Order: sequence, then structure tokens, then C-alpha cells
Amino acid sequence: MKTKDVLLFIVAGLVAFSAARPVAAQDVGKGEVSGGYQFINLSSGGSTQSMPTGWYLDLAGNLTRSFAVVAAVGGNYKSLQESATYLGATVTTTADVKVHEFMGGTRFSVRANPNVVPFAHVLVGAAHGSTTYSGTATYGGQMVFAASGADSGTNFALQAGGGTNFALTRMVGIRVEADYLRIFATDAGANLFRFGAGINIPF
Repeated sequence: MKTKDVLLFIVAGLVAFSAARPVAAQDVGKGEVSGGYQFINLSSGGSTQSMPTGWYLDLAGNLTRSFAVVAAVGGNYKSLQESATYLGATVTTTADVKVHEFMGGTRFSVRANPNVVPFAHVLVGAAHGSTTYSGTATYGGQMVFAASGADSGTNFALQAGGGTNFALTRMVGIRVEADYLRIFATDAGANLFRFGAGINIPF
């Protein structure tokens, strides 16, 4: 599936939410917005990398008491640096890695207890990864080589998981969630474990 097809799917879901909003269960409100911290652990090509600096934001619109449509975005970042010295020459490499997700789909919530609401969701969308890198070599304190570059790509992504919303008051709560995110690419692709925690606000 091409990225533009994924974005059209998300837009279509949001349009469907707008059309169905009048029939949403009034006792659970029209929806909720949540934002906060996310951690991802990325595995690709036999290597694993944790990216502990990140954020997420999602918006859910209730279609019924149990079902909602969801749009979600998130980002994680990491800087890497390695240096090695051999026979008097020092080679240093640095890289800045960014991963952003743009997802949409459906969520099912269990509202037996309005103060503790577990949920599960399935989202599809696009994941965009980018890397800027540079390398230098010095010998005797003098620069003998330097190079830099950048690479980026956007691929179809599928996310499945869930979590729990805990109400603190009628106006605000906290959320914890965990997900598996698969990024499909022409090569090996990537598998991500995602953990999120943040504020949840019904409206």
C-alpha cells in the first residue's frame, strides 16, 4: 500500500467519524485526546536500538459506547556517536536518527468501570524514518578525512496493542499503553515495541 493510500484511508475514517458523531453514546462523551511520553525499541536487520526520547498525541472520536475512530502521531529521536583509534588515527562517526508515525484506525474500550477503562486498538498508517550522519578521521591532531550525508524514507506501518485509561477526575485522567508496530519496507523492514504514558482528557 502506498503512503498516499494510507493517508486517504485515515482521512476517510475521520470523515466517517464526523458523519456518525450524532449517534455516539452521550454518556461517554464525544471522544478524548491524549498526549505524553513514548519509548520505542526498534529491531531491524539483526540489530536492536532503543529510542527513549519521544512523544505521542492521539485523538479519538466515539462512534458508540465501545467503539471509536483514532488518529495518532508520535516521534522518537536518538543521537549516536562512536570513536576508535588505530595506529595513531582516530575515526569518529555520529548519527542523528528520527522516527515519526502517522496512524489511524479503530479502538474498542471496555467501560464496565468508568474510572478504569481498558482498550485495544488496531491502527494503520505511515512511518517516516530519517538519519543524518557524519564521519571524520584525524591523524596527529590533523583532519585527514570528513564526510556527511542523510537518508530518509516513508513506509506502510501496522500497529496493534492497547492500554488502560485511569480517571483522576471527570475532566482528566492518565493513560498507559503498549503496542507492537510493524514497518513494512522493500528490505527487511522493522519491528518496534512501543510504550506510552500520558494525560488523557475526555471531551
